[in-house]
Amino acid sequence: MRPEPAGATATAIVRLECPRALRDSLRLSVSLHRADGTRVGNAHRTIAAGAKGDTVVAVKVRLASFDWWSPDSPVLTRASVSATCGSETHVREVTFGMRSIEARDGDFYLNGKPYTVIGSNMVGEWQWRSAY
Repeated sequence: MRPEPAGATATAIVRLECPRALRDSLRLSVSLHRADGTRVGNAHRTIAAGAKGDTVVAVKVRLASFDWWSPDSPVLTRASVSATCGSETHVREVTFGMRSIEARDGDFYLNGKPYTVIGSNMVGEWQWRSAY
């Protein structure tokens, strides 16, 4: 899932592996839910019969509402992606946070607000002992 909070959307990037041409059309459905189970968005896309090989499909879902993810409020949205072809259905679920992260003018911004990143940069492959 690729969150896009500015547009109140999230895009599911789905990779289809079709070793042989599809006999029937394939229906992709994406449904987004809050932690309490409330559905906040859904979208569908149909792939025509005859498609084969590896295919990447994007399905954009508009959210009715969402809560921002942050370290202080790690709210997650659950995405359920189903692919139905004929009588066979495959389902995958993933959770993600709606957030925006950017670096601007030497500072980091999380959800449009300045954010201080604290940590160290100890890279294991550096030869620290030989430097002393």
